[in-house]
Amino acid sequence: MTAVFEDAKSLREKMIEWRRAMHRHPELGHEEVWTSSFIRERLTEIGVAFHFPVGATGLWADIKVPSAKKTIALRADFDALPIQEENDLPYKSEIQGKAHLCGHDAHTAMLLGAATILKKNHAALKNNVRLIFQHAEELWEGGASDFMQAGIMRGVDEVYALHNDPLLQAGTIGANNGRVAASCGYFEIRVIGRGGHGAYPHQCLDPVPVAAQIILAAQTIISRRISATDAGIITFGKLSGGTVFNAIPDEVVLTGTTRSFSTVGHQAIAAHLQEISKGISAAHGMACEFKWESSTPPVVNNAAASDRVRSAAKLLGDGKWLITEVEPMMIADDFAFFGEAVPSCYFLLGTQDQAQQVGAPLHSPRYRFNEDMLPVGAAMLAQLALA
Repeated sequence: MTAVFEDAKSLREKMIEWRRAMHRHPELGHEEVWTSSFIRERLTEIGVAFHFPVGATGLWADIKVPSAKKTIALRADFDALPIQEENDLPYKSEIQGKAHLCGHDAHTAMLLGAATILKKNHAALKNNVRLIFQHAEELWEGGASDFMQAGIMRGVDEVYALHNDPLLQAGTIGANNGRVAASCGYFEIRVIGRGGHGAYPHQCLDPVPVAAQIILAAQTIISRRISATDAGIITFGKLSGGTVFNAIPDEVVLTGTTRSFSTVGHQAIAAHLQEISKGISAAHGMACEFKWESSTPPVVNNAAASDRVRSAAKLLGDGKWLITEVEPMMIADDFAFFGEAVPSCYFLLGTQDQAQQVGAPLHSPRYRFNEDMLPVGAAMLAQLALA
């Protein structure tokens, strides 16, 4: 077992303290005033100077060395979710309707732990290290865009981030070559008819059955219009129309999400959805307004960067950690913007522990983070900078 992991284990209680403090004070994207201040205070204690703000609440810090061969960036997100926590824990969320149920508090604690290790081992550093503490990852207009506009990737050679996975066995490191997470799109389809009394549908243009036809026809896009090797998803999440049971509404609005591992494929899905929506509406004598926009590109790991993650895991784990590729996920993460700019790897840290009943999925009100994995994550991030 390496000295880096020993350093990380010695920080376990400190990282638990940091993580629990943030867990008690969850804040949503672009509102993380307390959390951002907490991170700055910890960096000051560690002795790492920082740059603030990026956007409203984001920040970054550099640890530099003379004659550096390259600059390695490490990213952690720190926003919470608008979900009520159902865990009965002594450090559970103290803010009604808000909670860290995706583990961003743990991600931040691990990056602070890595910063502590790197500061201690400054003499051994051969690379500059850029620590990115990112706000608002959960939002449509994510915080990564603020960092990119600030030029955060200028001078950076590689960038890494980890995300905890409560459904992956504790200690497992999942690092893919290639695709990891999908691009995410939002659509709104507005079918415009002519409302009236429910007893006289022939005097109206009823948008309800037309909307139903659009939903059903859209299911053929993935199976018949997109290549079988280019996976995609269309999900209708909300249907709105009408106010009473016996009246035909003027319009029905369908909103939902599209996902794909390919930017070109994602645009094709949107184009086919628009074609179907407008075509079906027109066939019934109705107008259709269609809106689609994409928030993030797909997360695609660089092969060499993924190899470095696996090498770091082998070194630190000393054969005790499982290193694997994981099934690409249809979730989205705006880390993708960083990965578009420079070689990157977004890897998973398994945290499932059935003995502690740690295993509820991300974004569940019963999600819990396995704190035994804090040293593993901190050591991995530090080792990627030290390697």
